[in-house]
Amino acid sequence: MNMAKKQRQQQILQLLEDNSIMMISALAELLQCSMMTIRRDIDEMESQELVVKAHGSVLLNNNRSGQPSHFLRVNQNVEEKKRIGAEAVKLIEDGKSVFFDGGSTTYYAACNIPNKLSFSAITNSLMTAVELCQKPNVNVVMLGGKLYKSSFTTVHNDVIETARKFRTDLAFISTKAVMLPDGLFETELSLIEIKKIMLERADKAVLIADHTKFSDNALCMSVPMTDIDHLITNREISKKYLDELQQLGIAYTLA
Repeated sequence: MNMAKKQRQQQILQLLEDNSIMMISALAELLQCSMMTIRRDIDEMESQELVVKAHGSVLLNNNRSGQPSHFLRVNQNVEEKKRIGAEAVKLIEDGKSVFFDGGSTTYYAACNIPNKLSFSAITNSLMTAVELCQKPNVNVVMLGGKLYKSSFTTVHNDVIETARKFRTDLAFISTKAVMLPDGLFETELSLIEIKKIMLERADKAVLIADHTKFSDNALCMSVPMTDIDHLITNREISKKYLDELQQLGIAYTLA
């Protein structure tokens, strides 16, 4: 790396340390570089897992070795997640009950709930609970327990024992990665048990995951694909994954 590029990238990191998130156009103006130059720098820095791009902006990757923070995840593949969330909400009927896990796509499902819809929601996600509380006809139950700071979700024994007390019509589950034909995978063991309980205690298990999850990978298997009743993903998913889903007998909807 030449000295000018190295210094510029160090300046970008320092600006992100100071401001958390910045528009790429603002970085170009501050560093007196072309947008193309800044984009090349950011692409290189993202490949090194130093930063994360998010819709014309960039932010630090503060958790390089584990689960990305909720803030990072809600700013990735936003349009796809919004479409998936809007499709998922169509499955909720008045008077029903729904588990929402701590995923960013699940959060976008909560964002898409119409004000007139009346049902009960149970979640271990602080951000999803806050969004659900803004819906006038949704009865919200927050599962309390130890807070997993990266994703703003509650985990461990207290959450699991409380979740066991409910029986719901639906469970909306997200994941770090989908690895076919096996199933869903996560980066942390602590995130797995609550998903399993939600699926066990729901009449219908719905996986909501954008197409990038199918090309991702993670260390810990959480849920077998055979435990999923329905998948909602976006239409950009590769045909090879759709073919595999059909072979497994998994119903899916493309948003």
